[in-house]
Amino acid sequence: MTFEQFLQYRPTRRTFALFGHPVEHSVSPELHTFLLGRAGIDADYIAIDVPPESLGAAVARAREILSGFNVTIPHKQAILPLLDGCDDRVRALGACNTVRVEAGRLTGYNTDFDGFARALERDYDPAGKSALLLGAGGVAQVIARVLHAQGARLCVAARRPEQAHALAEACGAHSTGFDSLPSASFSLVVNATPVGMSPAENGLPAALPDGVQYVFDTIYNPPLTRLLREARSCGARGQNGLAMLVIQGAAAEDIWLDTHTPEPILLDAERLLLARLAQKRLLQIHGRRNIALSGFMGCGKSTVGRALADALGFDFVDADVEIERVHGPISEIFRTQGEPAFRRLESACLTQLAGRERTVIALGGGAMVFPQNFELLRERCLVCWLDVPVEFCHRNLIGDTTRPLLRHEDLLGGISMLYRQRRTHYERNCHLALRADAPVEQVVRALLSEI
Repeated sequence: MTFEQFLQYRPTRRTFALFGHPVEHSVSPELHTFLLGRAGIDADYIAIDVPPESLGAAVARAREILSGFNVTIPHKQAILPLLDGCDDRVRALGACNTVRVEAGRLTGYNTDFDGFARALERDYDPAGKSALLLGAGGVAQVIARVLHAQGARLCVAARRPEQAHALAEACGAHSTGFDSLPSASFSLVVNATPVGMSPAENGLPAALPDGVQYVFDTIYNPPLTRLLREARSCGARGQNGLAMLVIQGAAAEDIWLDTHTPEPILLDAERLLLARLAQKRLLQIHGRRNIALSGFMGCGKSTVGRALADALGFDFVDADVEIERVHGPISEIFRTQGEPAFRRLESACLTQLAGRERTVIALGGGAMVFPQNFELLRERCLVCWLDVPVEFCHRNLIGDTTRPLLRHEDLLGGISMLYRQRRTHYERNCHLALRADAPVEQVVRALLSEI
């Protein structure tokens, strides 16, 4: 919604909002609509593009028609003199991201502090650890104080050394230049810069220092930034900014509504936003409308595929089941017509399935052995290879008598031989590969993050 439209807006029920500039890529409306719905609150949440010069008029209108609102860049500091009051955290940080409206009175709060603190403490304890904070802007101001409060030995690095020095001095930390990072060692690295954010996803804010154990990247689009990939490659754990976003958003609603959002709802909100991001990125970044899962028989394509489709709100189709629906049992096709005839039917089926939209397709175990099938799918489907150990497939295939290519007394030996023959084809004929010998929900989350 534009600022001009907001001035004319007449709410029909309780309304909350986001003030920012710009706001078109914000996921706050989706997040708060979900949270309000789960809380059973009959209300609207709208994003309003408020240019800096219009903030005063927007705030005046908010006093009249809103029940509360969030504030994002570039208004977190500019709004302070327009408030009637604020809590101690806003005073300490010099920034406000949440405003409660009560009888026309505006009270400011900052939920970013709790958002970062609670997201980090889920997975990593920074107490006594050496921590490197990349950036010295608004988000970094909050994070520096969280890490200081949690007992980390903090060092701040920024492109502008004077900013890093000022922030470090304000919270009893050290500062350093980016040029000295390779020689330093830190257990925790936090990126509070926009470097690596979509669409410039190849950006790397800094090379990871020696000894890093955990990386927190405040960026959530892409969910798996280059920095997080670098961390994974050197054996470090990490997370993106999605949990921080959800927690601070829920904390804002708790302030507006005098409620407490339980942890399971926070986790549901994270899953929802991750799936929404994957939906958008599938088309906007990858230029594709479907997802095809490849891999050896028994790797979990159908199980993972159904769960992935459910998360995305997509249709699901198992290519082998579709072939059997039209042509009868695959084992019978192999027996009476031979494998070449089956592969022709399979290619024809994939041609038809590739024309669908918003569909997750579980491919047959041998489909990607044939390059022409990858060519049929690659333009409209993101082909994802579920890579699992042979032993994982063996456990899933014990007792399965429907596989015409596994009629061996030595089942594990037969699987191993066929897997060796196919593995190179799986690697070559896919857009992305994912280790998938984990619980289904974990595999789905990893797939959504990779997309």
